[in-house]
Amino acid sequence: MYGITNIVTRQKTDSAGRPTGENNLSSARLVFGADDIDAPVFKLGSPVNHITSKTPPVLILHGLADTTVDYPQSEELGRALAQQGVPYELVLLKDVGHTFTFEKWRKQPLPQDLRPIVLAFLKKYLADGYGVSS
Repeated sequence: MYGITNIVTRQKTDSAGRPTGENNLSSARLVFGADDIDAPVFKLGSPVNHITSKTPPVLILHGLADTTVDYPQSEELGRALAQQGVPYELVLLKDVGHTFTFEKWRKQPLPQDLRPIVLAFLKKYLADGYGVSS
């Protein structure tokens, strides 16, 4: 749900959540102690660089009005998963920002209830023991 997936490509957003194209390393600098965008620690700290064909299926949920984490982070994660042949689903929610639940954002209902999506995803990939060896 609405996470940073590639520190190097993370972008600042405008007040409506639209990516500006300007890199957003502000919090990463504090966390990782590096200033250079090419610092190896940023690559190591980015989930998109750790996906393999053995990565389990992933459900990605992100609001298109997110001003905290730009939504292209989730799109990039989807592309990285697809490159490795990992099953995934990407749900982008119009007019929804950061830190939503499966039902609400800012105490208002989401444009769609995510509970059926999450349950269907879990049923699809857990019901048959996907990835579980005996």
